[in-house]
Amino acid sequence: GFALDRGASWIHGIEGSPIFELVTAADKRGDIIVTNQESSVTYDANGNNADERVGEFWDEMDKNFKEIYDEKKSEAGDDDSFELAVKEYMDKYVKTEEDTENFYYYVYWQYVLDDAADAKYVSLKYRDQFAEYPSVEVAFRSGYHQVIDYLEYGLDIQKEHVVTKMDYSNPEVIVSFQDAAGEQTSLADYVVSTLPLGVLKGKTETKVVFSQSIKDKSPKKQNAIDHLDIGVYNKVYYIFDEKDVFWKVDKDKDWISRIPGKDEKMGQWDVFFNFYKYTGKPILLAFNSGNYSRQLNEEASAKYPQEKKKQDEYIANKGLEILQKIYPNETVPPISNVKTLVTTWEREPYFGGSFSYFTKGATPSDFDELARPLSNAD
Repeated sequence: GFALDRGASWIHGIEGSPIFELVTAADKRGDIIVTNQESSVTYDANGNNADERVGEFWDEMDKNFKEIYDEKKSEAGDDDSFELAVKEYMDKYVKTEEDTENFYYYVYWQYVLDDAADAKYVSLKYRDQFAEYPSVEVAFRSGYHQVIDYLEYGLDIQKEHVVTKMDYSNPEVIVSFQDAAGEQTSLADYVVSTLPLGVLKGKTETKVVFSQSIKDKSPKKQNAIDHLDIGVYNKVYYIFDEKDVFWKVDKDKDWISRIPGKDEKMGQWDVFFNFYKYTGKPILLAFNSGNYSRQLNEEASAKYPQEKKKQDEYIANKGLEILQKIYPNETVPPISNVKTLVTTWEREPYFGGSFSYFTKGATPSDFDELARPLSNAD
């Protein structure tokens, strides 16, 4: 079998990666597959092969944009957004609708994809501060949970215990939580909080009450929470019937990408990963990110309030429509004939988003402050 992870699937570079070190320690290197970013095919909005088109514009665009990006970044203040570099390039080099489409494709693949947020929200000065590891990208056949399984060995992990309050007004921390038996408490000398940024920012229905608010306890830590934000990067897995492998012409490719049309947005069904190549199963994985992903989920929620299954079908069907455009001469099956797995991380009660990023106004010291312990003596 092959696991379909709702969260992370890849380790992006393995040399020096602490995650890959855990994989090695857990003796799971035999479970990984090496995927190839270069194994790809690109289509335009009308389903025409655009590989030659990409080859014609990519290198020059990459050179010109990097020059602008580096210059703007060197001059940037903490409150400047990545959009400044994007606008500068567009003002200087974009003359036609095709230029716009090409640039949106390029900047999404090279930059925006990493942030899970639109350029106007992302820090120009600090967006690339996160560590990058060279070498190949790998994914797990049996799922990312193997790393967690290794880390939790020998520990008493209490699942389905929803933390509701942390009282650190005494030498011992009192942790209140809800389980099947009702409200419970537990005493601890120390608490390591891994609450996602979306929860700390109040973006979720899940609320954790602190005996003293973070703002009162540590204004610096509250400022760090306010400065940073959590992006949206959602997946849709499509599991087709064996007879419905309509992408056979590309079955040996890792990635199926598309240049967005003039009325489309970055992050709008721009790329699909072909699991068929590695599993022999008719599975495609689609990605959506940033404001488009948020808006799509809001549309689905408004159209089918309180009906999660229909919301997921609405979202997944949008992707099938795009696949039909990519392969206009093939028959893409209707949503009723396709099994799907849809993530909506911004609406998950314990997350409120996918992963954090440097917003404009944020600095590396904000991450340092989040990691700094709170002492009862503070």
